[in-house]
Amino acid sequence: MVDCDQTNGERVKHGSIIVKHNIKMKQNKPFSVCVLVKNPEGKILAVTRKTDHNDWGLPGGKIDGDESAEDAIIREVKEETGYDLIDVVFKETYGCNHNNEVKPCSIFIGFVVGKIETNEPHLVDWVEPVVVTRGSFGDFNKHVFDLLNINY
Repeated sequence: MVDCDQTNGERVKHGSIIVKHNIKMKQNKPFSVCVLVKNPEGKILAVTRKTDHNDWGLPGGKIDGDESAEDAIIREVKEETGYDLIDVVFKETYGCNHNNEVKPCSIFIGFVVGKIETNEPHLVDWVEPVVVTRGSFGDFNKHVFDLLNINY
């Protein structure tokens, strides 16, 4: 889990110690970001992997250079979906497996405006939450749903 300066949904400094699978890491900032966006029908915004259109997950990706986590998730959502992410709220930083190494991922919630429009080679859609629990990041996504009290 995470030891942050604040956990009440406000911006926080990232200098956290993440513990998962008995691995402790000291990070000055997260490695990646993801966001959960839910529509009024209870579906969530999801994207497929570029190489497997049956493997759905939450929008997100790696943080570039000196980019903040919040700026990264806004950029990633725009690139991956075409939507503009608004009302972004940080929830927590949690360990996520990246190439067999646990790295910190900041989890956000938010809303989107606009329409689906992307040049990236993956699919974008609103799906039932259970769909993203079956993909490559299924266990991580289950943690996000548990954190946010989303039934799957």
